[in-house]
Amino acid sequence: GDSDDAGSFDAGWSASDLAEAVCGALVSRGKLDSTHALMLHERQRSIAGRFEQWGLDGARLARLNARSLEVAVRDAMDGDAKQDEVLYVLRDMLPASARDVDVGHLSWHGTLSPLEALEVTQ
Repeated sequence: GDSDDAGSFDAGWSASDLAEAVCGALVSRGKLDSTHALMLHERQRSIAGRFEQWGLDGARLARLNARSLEVAVRDAMDGDAKQDEVLYVLRDMLPASARDVDVGHLSWHGTLSPLEALEVTQ
């Protein structure tokens, strides 16, 4: 994209818009077959249905970071064959700042590493 930090989605998108963008990205990455329009349409409808059920739309995406997005996608896709591909596409849509976030800034021991502490105090 133009500015890598902006993210490539619109917070105004519905779950259906988001599913359409995801499927478009999957096709351009060669992860979905675009030669069968009907199958592609069904795929998109299926993903849109899952996104809608779990409230995954542009506004929600705007509030997520890489870690919380992963949880949301796993919930929504529920082990679907394309789950990881969908996650990668959505993660790439996030602004760089959200992609790099480590939730809570806590290591496994509940303490901050020097780098994380620096991040929190900035």
